[in-house]
Amino acid sequence: MARRDLHVPFEEKDEAKLLGARWDAQARCWYVPAGVSDESFARWFQPREQRPPSPPDYSALPLNLLIEQPAIVEATEECWSCRKSTPVLTVAGRDEDGDLVSVTGIQSVDGTLGHALAERPYYKLAFSRTTQQWAFANLCTSCGALQGDFFLHNEPDGPFFALHNAAPHLRITELAEPVRVATDDPAYDLE
Repeated sequence: MARRDLHVPFEEKDEAKLLGARWDAQARCWYVPAGVSDESFARWFQPREQRPPSPPDYSALPLNLLIEQPAIVEATEECWSCRKSTPVLTVAGRDEDGDLVSVTGIQSVDGTLGHALAERPYYKLAFSRTTQQWAFANLCTSCGALQGDFFLHNEPDGPFFALHNAAPHLRITELAEPVRVATDDPAYDLE
């Protein structure tokens, strides 16, 4: 593991030092030395002003979208940040023609879908600095960078751009029963 620079406020420097961080006087920053696990330093990975707010409690949101024929569609994509391969997924349903259609902007899921997603820890509730909101998103398994929905779903070379074509690189897991999700995406015909 390579050195990782940290954004440690002055008042927290002693705590970072106790955890094993080192001071680079030339770069004027704290860092995690190569070979040291950076797990306990996660809160200092981003500058304080860029750290996301605490996630809201979405468990009380009404699950306003019923997906009658749900599927989890998976692919592998190159992370925009570290350039390593990472698994990505989208939750999808089938339209009246039987074609797969992605569901984005998911903020909460029912127990059935939650159980299926628990086996895929790279897809979870995360904060997007672009949209300034919390929603389920793909995170790189190597560096933790959020893999934006726009690039996965709306770019012609994105893995989920033309789901209805069911490209061979996609792995589709059909779920046995309908699921409900909470979404604030106005593109869906909500109940």
